[in-house]
Amino acid sequence: MRHTPSPRRLLPTLLCTLLMAGGTLVATTAAAGMVKDGHGNVGYDTAAECDAAVKAGTATFYKSFTFKPALKRKGETSVKVMPLRTLNVQDYRAGACDIGAARSAGRDGVAKELQGKYVPYSPDMLVNVYYNRSGEPVRAMMKQCDNWFGDRFPRPIPATVAAQAPAPAPKPAPTLTPTPAPTAAPMAQPVTPVATAPVPAPVVPQTPVVPVGARQAAAAAFGGLTSPTVLGVAGAVAIGALLLSQNNDDTGTTGTTGTTGTTGTTGTR
Repeated sequence: MRHTPSPRRLLPTLLCTLLMAGGTLVATTAAAGMVKDGHGNVGYDTAAECDAAVKAGTATFYKSFTFKPALKRKGETSVKVMPLRTLNVQDYRAGACDIGAARSAGRDGVAKELQGKYVPYSPDMLVNVYYNRSGEPVRAMMKQCDNWFGDRFPRPIPATVAAQAPAPAPKPAPTLTPTPAPTAAPMAQPVTPVATAPVPAPVVPQTPVVPVGARQAAAAAFGGLTSPTVLGVAGAVAIGALLLSQNNDDTGTTGTTGTTGTTGTTGTR
């Protein structure tokens, strides 16, 4: 009689088998868009997958494994060797993701596994650049093997992400200082008038009134200068002295008149 294992004993085996199958499925899905040749070179199904791998740093850049010299074609007069990044027909600062070409006109392309796939090329890869008589570049080839690209020039990787400079930090908004309100000008204080002492009226010296006789005598004494302006104070003093002397001389006349009247009356009786 054949022994059948119980479900409990079969459960660990089933789980292990499922895990192994799931891991294989995940690995197959992850590598579904990429293939390799016998030298480790890779190719992707689409250009977008190739670009993303280069930008993520997971892509393996193509390396030539054959050696062939440069070969000028009809209409080409010179050839120069330079890094792919300096080929100024397009922007190759991030490199190229170019479709794999086959053998043509005595020169090879990529391995069969990579033909029709998008192959990543480093921006530092050396290339042969061919020029016409006018000095214009007309095509480029891989330098070491002089292999073909998918077109006259390889397809560049967009440099929008690879060569994009970090955005500058935003500048802080300027702090606005409030303008102080204008201060009202202080009110003018009323000016209290200062009392001033009254200015005394000028004292005008009065010219003494001189009798006519005295003026005549003074005029005779001062040579006819009887004007108050000319005489001044000194003239007034002189006139006063003259009047006093005249008064002293007239006392006998007054007394003689009185005495005469009195004496005549007494003598009659």
